[in-house]
Amino acid sequence: MLCRYIPLVAAIGILVGCKKNPEGDSSTTYTIKIRSEQAGDRTEEVESESGTSDTVAKGKNEKEKRDKKVEYHEEIIEMPAGAVKPTKLTRTYKVAQQFDSKTGTMKPLPYEGKTVAIEKKGANYTFTVDGKKLSAQDAGDLTREFSKANAGKIDDFLPKSAVKVGESWTIDPAGVKALGAIPLPIDLARSKITGKLDRVYTKDGKPWGVVSLDCDLAVGSAAGAPGMGSATGTIKMTGGFDTVIDGSSREGTMTLSTKMDAVIKDVRGEMKIAVDMTATKTVQNAK
Repeated sequence: MLCRYIPLVAAIGILVGCKKNPEGDSSTTYTIKIRSEQAGDRTEEVESESGTSDTVAKGKNEKEKRDKKVEYHEEIIEMPAGAVKPTKLTRTYKVAQQFDSKTGTMKPLPYEGKTVAIEKKGANYTFTVDGKKLSAQDAGDLTREFSKANAGKIDDFLPKSAVKVGESWTIDPAGVKALGAIPLPIDLARSKITGKLDRVYTKDGKPWGVVSLDCDLAVGSAAGAPGMGSATGTIKMTGGFDTVIDGSSREGTMTLSTKMDAVIKDVRGEMKIAVDMTATKTVQNAK
């Protein structure tokens, strides 16, 4: 379902099927399997991000609003075995907008209403619309999505063995790489991530599960080479996913809520950063 897209930010709560009653007794165990993308997949996907960042440096306070929404039909053409991301696919964007601080309104991205051909050539991905390659500026968000060198898989957050409803497990903090590109050093020894299977139910003949995540990440790095500086702070993430858990479908929704407070010091001085962001992604099979 969400093996490629696990943003650093997201909304608290589980969005799908919250009113259904859990099924099975407390003694039943479940092996959670979430299917990765495969060649031939055709899906309808909706992503949203919303929040703010507040930066204080050299006596200046800069606040930024970050809102984005995209809706697209995706078709995966090539997905090599063992790959983290598809190497060839298309996306037809019905909606692609983000907040423009100059106008104070949501502004269409260059590919809204168009089909983007995405293909890995060598070490990098290219993004083409109507036979023309998107400029680096126009393809900025897509480049970041498909070029996360350290992006892991959702499997990093799943239990290594079968679990019961209500059972929790500890996740290796090194798996934080699966959350996407975190722009600050993480002190793994002082960080903790746990998962919990909240409930299981049946929908359209498939077993679905609600998994909650609780992440406490410690930002920290000792002073390095001259000019490199240091960083301290915390990142708190809560949320989870509601998805098919037998590996038969990618359908589901993931949500997370992120709050970050950090202080970065280097030769230029001290910078304080506060981030409060939300993000959600829903995947449905195309009809």
